[in-house]
Amino acid sequence: MPSGTLVIIACSEPDTRIDPSRFFNLNSSGNTRVVKTAGGRAGTTINELNAIDRATSIGMIVVLQHIGCAWSPGDTEANIRSDVSTINNSPHIRNDIPIIGYSLDAITGRLKEVNIQDEAARQQVLQEFHDFAPFWG
Repeated sequence: MPSGTLVIIACSEPDTRIDPSRFFNLNSSGNTRVVKTAGGRAGTTINELNAIDRATSIGMIVVLQHIGCAWSPGDTEANIRSDVSTINNSPHIRNDIPIIGYSLDAITGRLKEVNIQDEAARQQVLQEFHDFAPFWG
């Protein structure tokens, strides 16, 4: 894994089906942080992301939200795209941090990647973070 911390923003709902460690290989590196927020919404994480980046340098951010979340109503994929935009547009977050979004169906346990960036950038991120390896259901 390249230098830098993998940060996963996920829902703080106390439902064990939403636990990111069930879907991502978080044991591959001790350099992973899971930031839990209501609905997995990223807008409230800007200060925390900034602090993590200053302390350990963020290598990649994953925005993970689940379908049917009561704390984040509406279209899950649209919410993910909006949150990625919020992070990208923040003057407090480096704009060279790659971000990948995933929509989770908590009932079936399936993840769906929400493509946020161009395919070449996506492939580069996934190659660099090869230990990240989402567990596809």
